[in-house]
Amino acid sequence: IRHSGWYPQRRYRLFRKGHARWAGENPHDFVEIDGIGGTLKGDIVHFSFKDLSHQVDTVNKFSSIVAFTRFRKGRRFSWLPVLYKPWGKFWEIYLFKRGFLDGFPGFAIAVASAFSTFLKFAKIYELDRNFISRPSNVRQSYGISDGKEPTMQFPNLHEETEGGKEN
Repeated sequence: IRHSGWYPQRRYRLFRKGHARWAGENPHDFVEIDGIGGTLKGDIVHFSFKDLSHQVDTVNKFSSIVAFTRFRKGRRFSWLPVLYKPWGKFWEIYLFKRGFLDGFPGFAIAVASAFSTFLKFAKIYELDRNFISRPSNVRQSYGISDGKEPTMQFPNLHEETEGGKEN
């Protein structure tokens, strides 16, 4: 994938432990460093998903975490964003970030991103209307550590187990 907003992704990989910290919101957290970072030549080959089913499962898990986190911070359901934000996300990925140049995978990424955006709002709706107290795929131990920020306890999003063995 060379477009769709997935390439290039610049991330700090090497840093001194005492000069960096985690920032951002789970599950899209990142390393923030003191000072100016460097750039290494080359690419890291990384396959985020095994197949389309794995991508859908991951979208479901991440949207649950984001919805629960935002709800705990005071976000409530509103119709207006749920009507336009998924479409906006699709066009952002497919047109503006040139996902169409990646062919069908770019289209699938745009659709999955739009669906993920919709799921976040749908899950906030469930939480806001007291249909559920937390999404079923967010651990019960995922709670509030200081009264404001959720703790970093969430399901292992990268390893699935079946019968006690890794797939």
